[in-house]
Amino acid sequence: MLYVGHFRFECERPGLGPHHGEFTLLLEAEDADEAAEAMAEQILTRHHSLTYGAKDVWLDHLIELEKIPPEGVVTKASLSMGAEPVTMYASLPHNESEFCRMFGQGPDPEDDIEAAESYEHEPFLVFDEEAEPEPKKRTKPPRPKGKRDAADVDRAASEGMAQPQHKLPKKRKKK
Repeated sequence: MLYVGHFRFECERPGLGPHHGEFTLLLEAEDADEAAEAMAEQILTRHHSLTYGAKDVWLDHLIELEKIPPEGVVTKASLSMGAEPVTMYASLPHNESEFCRMFGQGPDPEDDIEAAESYEHEPFLVFDEEAEPEPKKRTKPPRPKGKRDAADVDRAASEGMAQPQHKLPKKRKKK
């Protein structure tokens, strides 16, 4: 199975002050417990520079994919209030070129750094400002308080009220 882990962390970096970040880790494992263990090991070893200065790392969601559907799947969406914060983005920050290929807009900086720096990015999609979005209809009645399951978390996230998990799952006893 393929597993996608969405993580976040806060850290204090010398000379830079408080920071927070998030990252997504994809790997293959036999089950969710094995995936969580492998992700923890990867974060502590291979990807430790991402979380330098962090006191802890939070697992928001662990997603299991039996296969990737032909129409694709969005595994995370984020919305921030207010103006866009100062943010650093990095795709494939640890050069996973053996298994991954990255595509971007504009000239490759390795081919022509000046052209890449002067390139003006264009939006991937442009929406019609006059179009009115259709209101989302609630498909299921709310569940009673105190009884939550994975469907509740998914529903809350889709309605903009994410309820993240905060620790790596504990290893379950095998039957």
